Amino acid sequence: MIERTGQSACLLLYWLVDPKGHALTDTDKIAQAAPLLSGAIHDSLRRGDAFTQHGRDRFLVLLIGTDRENCEIVDQRIQARYKQQPVRGVALRHSLQTVETDMPFPNSGIWQPQ
Repeated sequence: MIERTGQSACLLLYWLVDPKGHALTDTDKIAQAAPLLSGAIHDSLRRGDAFTQHGRDRFLVLLIGTDRENCEIVDQRIQARYKQQPVRGVALRHSLQTVETDMPFPNSGIWQPQ
């Protein structure tokens, strides 16, 4: 769609981690924190944006028709809303990528957070 319409897009990735930035293994903490992050994301998006939960502890957000600056504003808004109700022992990692029409997408592979 981006290629056809010429619109810009931004992909935000969020995952719940322990305070040292490692994968969170405590399922109780994930169960407490994931709905809070989901709510923070939901409350921060416009109509036409989309998000989904990928697994127990990861979220993908797609912002259509926005530039990097506005994407950073949405990212900051999501983080601020999530931090209003923090879960002890849970941190939030995030990544922001602008989507280009000529981005190479491999046919297969495993995505790892950086």
